[in-house]
Amino acid sequence: MKKNLMAVFIATSMILVLSACNKEPEPVQTTPPAPSEDSSIEVVSSDPAVSDDNVPVSESVNDPEPVEEAETTDNDADTDASKDHINKADAQPIVWLGDSLTQGSLGDDNDNLPNAPYEKLKKLAAPIPVEGYGLYGYNSHDIFWVYVDSDHFNQDVDPNKTYVLWVGSNDWVTPDGVNSNTQPVIDEIDTFLTKFGEVKNYIIMGTTSRISLGDLYKPINEDLKAHYGEHYMDVIDIINKYGYVKDNTHLTQESYDAIAEAVYAKLIELGYI
Repeated sequence: MKKNLMAVFIATSMILVLSACNKEPEPVQTTPPAPSEDSSIEVVSSDPAVSDDNVPVSESVNDPEPVEEAETTDNDADTDASKDHINKADAQPIVWLGDSLTQGSLGDDNDNLPNAPYEKLKKLAAPIPVEGYGLYGYNSHDIFWVYVDSDHFNQDVDPNKTYVLWVGSNDWVTPDGVNSNTQPVIDEIDTFLTKFGEVKNYIIMGTTSRISLGDLYKPINEDLKAHYGEHYMDVIDIINKYGYVKDNTHLTQESYDAIAEAVYAKLIELGYI
């Protein structure tokens, strides 16, 4: 009897053991940890899967090179339209000398002095002092003589000033229509620039293509450019764009204004302001 009970007990135990081994384990539920307050840990959310068919194909583009930021200087405050080479407070005063073109003449009885190109330059270059002397009908010799003569303007040629010289319009063509005065005008300019000490800062402006010159303006300007190099400034392109008044000799107000702006840019280019 005891043997039978023992056999039943053993058989039951084996059945229970086999049943436990064949049972699938229940899944263990885990709770994701709460985001840490440590800002160095990045919490990334998973995006939905994107099919390759929906991904646009683009050409490979090289990474842009880093752009260096320009240093900010005191000159940046002077003007947003240009990059001055020196502080305007240290720039030399400017003197613009010439004939009726410097005067801003529109070819009529109105001298137009309030709208002369040097008045435009005065506004652009402020606070640098700008003086202007436009002498209607004067040749280069007489312009320079009146400027220094004690009975007229009584001015010295100051090496500590910057000079803008737009002379020669009333010199270039002789009565027979042949230009023979380029070298004499150059001599007049050179004498002026060295009269009381050598002037270092100056601009020599080219002549115009007005009707009385025809194509003679080309060799004149070539001679001026060859002699004065970087100090020479051409005005032909500006005049071609903005034009002459009816007399085909004097310029439109738009031409004068654009020339004043070009002179201002040239002063910056040469490092005078």
